[in-house]
Amino acid sequence: MGKSEDGFELTFATNHLGHFLLVTSLLDNLTEDARIAVVSSSSHYGPPRSLGFPAPRWSHPRELADPEQDGSAKAGRVRYSTSKLANLYFTYELSRRLDGVKVVARKRKKSSKDSYDLARAAELWAVSEELIKA
Repeated sequence: MGKSEDGFELTFATNHLGHFLLVTSLLDNLTEDARIAVVSSSSHYGPPRSLGFPAPRWSHPRELADPEQDGSAKAGRVRYSTSKLANLYFTYELSRRLDGVKVVARKRKKSSKDSYDLARAAELWAVSEELIKA
């Protein structure tokens, strides 16, 4: 399993923390008509709607960032689908925090906010801020 230069699990670092850092770094520079598009995939749905990816397994964001996880191929695919779920949580929390900025998530298939968990999204945001500042 890979590890980022900052010591985070590589899939979570690439698919979530990198995006989080980029977007939050730019927030103070957004104009009134700004739009933010977050690209994700349908893998967070799990079988059979995920093109063969296993269902995500959400856990505390610090655990998702921990590079000392199962290194098997199946576990890697679970980490991928979980990181794509993190994209959606990030998008929903970003949209909630920003007033007047259009925030959209782009995926292969339409998603609903039925799976949105406000507590998870808020926790992901808070822990992500801590991780990128560490």
